[in-house]
Amino acid sequence: MKQYLRIYYLVLSATVLLPALFVFVADPFQVFHNHVLHPPKFHGNQRYQKAGLIRSLLTPGSPYDAVVLGTSLSENFDPAVLSAELGWTALDLTASGAYPTEKKIVVEAALRTGRVKHVLWDIDAGYATDRMGETSSEAVFPYYLYSGSRAKAWKYLFNWSNVEIAKDLITGKEPWSDSPHRMNCWQMQSFHHGDFLAWTQAENLDRLAENILEAQKKPKATIHPEAIVKGLEKYVLSVTRQFPETEFVLFLPPYSTYYYALHLPQLKNHLALRRALVKMLVPEKNIRLFSFDNQFELTDNLFNYRDMNHYSESVSDLIVRSVAKNENRLGLPGWQAKLKAFGERVERYQIRPPLAPSRNTVFRPENRVRRGRWSVYFDNDTRVLGLTGKCRGSHQAVVHLKRSPRAASASCFESYALQTNPFLTDPQTRDCYQAVYLPKCYELHSVEGAPFPRKGDVALGRILSREAVGACPRLLAGDKRWVLEK
Repeated sequence: MKQYLRIYYLVLSATVLLPALFVFVADPFQVFHNHVLHPPKFHGNQRYQKAGLIRSLLTPGSPYDAVVLGTSLSENFDPAVLSAELGWTALDLTASGAYPTEKKIVVEAALRTGRVKHVLWDIDAGYATDRMGETSSEAVFPYYLYSGSRAKAWKYLFNWSNVEIAKDLITGKEPWSDSPHRMNCWQMQSFHHGDFLAWTQAENLDRLAENILEAQKKPKATIHPEAIVKGLEKYVLSVTRQFPETEFVLFLPPYSTYYYALHLPQLKNHLALRRALVKMLVPEKNIRLFSFDNQFELTDNLFNYRDMNHYSESVSDLIVRSVAKNENRLGLPGWQAKLKAFGERVERYQIRPPLAPSRNTVFRPENRVRRGRWSVYFDNDTRVLGLTGKCRGSHQAVVHLKRSPRAASASCFESYALQTNPFLTDPQTRDCYQAVYLPKCYELHSVEGAPFPRKGDVALGRILSREAVGACPRLLAGDKRWVLEK
């Protein structure tokens, strides 16, 4: 009997301990040690992987001196731009849909390493609610991995999901990234799927206008300002005051004006958040606070967005440049008048056709390349490609893109079909137009005219070839990627 019990316990122990040992040796998220059987690889499970990044990359001798903290709104920040404009070597610690509680836990874990001198932190709309204390389940967010205690990390080892991920790492089945930079950059995927272009189509604009009318009928909801103040004290100030030698750059992400118009019943909460931020954070010596509420050329223009709140990579670059120049600070003299103007703008907001050529920088004569009855424009600063033509007929340009020489598979070519939109008309010239944002992972190879394709050949804005779909590569500061071959 004792022999059978001994065998039973041995089998039970092997069943429990061997998988845990396998997870420890493979360590897919590099929680205990760096990868030893192969070069470091990084997984797309943000909340687990960020814990591993903090342990493995924020170490003595590491070049990193800054972190980016936030939600999916901050996943498109380019490390090269942060380095060129601010002199930071930044590690991305963003996570889609991160609660204020999660941000606090993540940034505290990073700051405890003693390596972080700068933090870029988005104060998203979640801080304008009385639900700042909401948390994810432990299955979604592994709180124990950020505690600083390896004794609590036993749950990581005895997690069957991690066994499967470790197996995929060893066998190469899971799509892993070779670099921790921009693993969750969604700009390229949205570009290839046509999200930005679809968002500004006439049928979608009509639907958005109807949504605003419905929002205006809803009763207004207001939380007590004291709830916002307590939340900021607990989830922001408790961190910044704990690390007074660290610079904290906080910014309100530039949601589209449409977003606030759609959430008009909660407008008072957003205004209360801004007043609380000015009152509580501006006096702090290690905090700089930025807001883009009054940049209406940006926030009114739906072309800058893939949906009502996710903005393009060029907007992320604009945020970094504003920080470098110390522009768009919230709390400077006149901020109350600007806040009032912001509220009034939201209350009377109406959907307008985006990117009117008469007022947008891309449609300037110096950016124009004429081809017959239509014109192609390309603006090097905003990376916007535009097309205008007479509304009597359909006009199309086929734009050839080439991967940047510093990107993988530089020999891959892609074609992008861009057609004028009869619903977007310049009020001055009466020309129809269309425009598309080109990610900087590509350089413009050539532009040529083409007859409008037969019905069913090519949908508006669809990629003709999808060979080079992939994560955004890290780009070097000062790289001149855009060359227009006339």
